[in-house]
Amino acid sequence: MFYDQTYYIGRVTAYSDSEATMKFLHRVGGEIFDWPKRPDVDTVPSVLLYRGPLSIQGHGPFSFTEIKLVEKQYKELRVEQLQLIQQKR
Repeated sequence: MFYDQTYYIGRVTAYSDSEATMKFLHRVGGEIFDWPKRPDVDTVPSVLLYRGPLSIQGHGPFSFTEIKLVEKQYKELRVEQLQLIQQKR
């Protein structure tokens, strides 16, 4: 999921054209993620979803074979978003 300062990895538990409910993983170090003790669930606009599905590695904590691609795509989307903001000013 795409936010202004970073991306978040999670599982979509419900989806519509306008929004998605997601259960988020937390980064526990470097490129390693795990489910938090308390579920981190939120409903977000569907337009913020930008990559997936991902290939999960491990049984917890987890890593993702596509993490470098996710990071690259996030940076590219972030640049595009900043350019759109600049054009609107």
